[in-house]
Amino acid sequence: RLGGDAVWRGSVEAASKTQVELDESASGMDGAYVGMTITVGRADDIGDSRGEWDSAIVSSYNGSKRRAEVALERIPPASGPITCVVSTVVPPLFRPMAYHILTAGKSLNVLLLQRHTEQRLRALLFQPPTLPSTLTA
Repeated sequence: RLGGDAVWRGSVEAASKTQVELDESASGMDGAYVGMTITVGRADDIGDSRGEWDSAIVSSYNGSKRRAEVALERIPPASGPITCVVSTVVPPLFRPMAYHILTAGKSLNVLLLQRHTEQRLRALLFQPPTLPSTLTA
């Protein structure tokens, strides 16, 4: 599931199937990565389909502890350094809005949001405004 824009990349301090503790360079803001995809694996395997890596959606994030709550399918590798990438497909302009929706406990289909957003922005930027039919002769 590694795709979209990489928001953060760094090392993992500790990991289990339900929690991933990121290094000190990760965001210190609560909820910063909620709804984003976190991918963990050995540094030399990440992004390699033959390697031991796994992805999950971040369900909550504690900024002071740099801890993400996740539901990984596999236990992260115990040997060697573990690398982590946090990514999202939400366009940068809409990330603050998506953050507020997700931290309020609401769901958000980011793929539909991205497609709909791109269509609406194109329509607003490249189509001339139209007057309501009641104002035209």
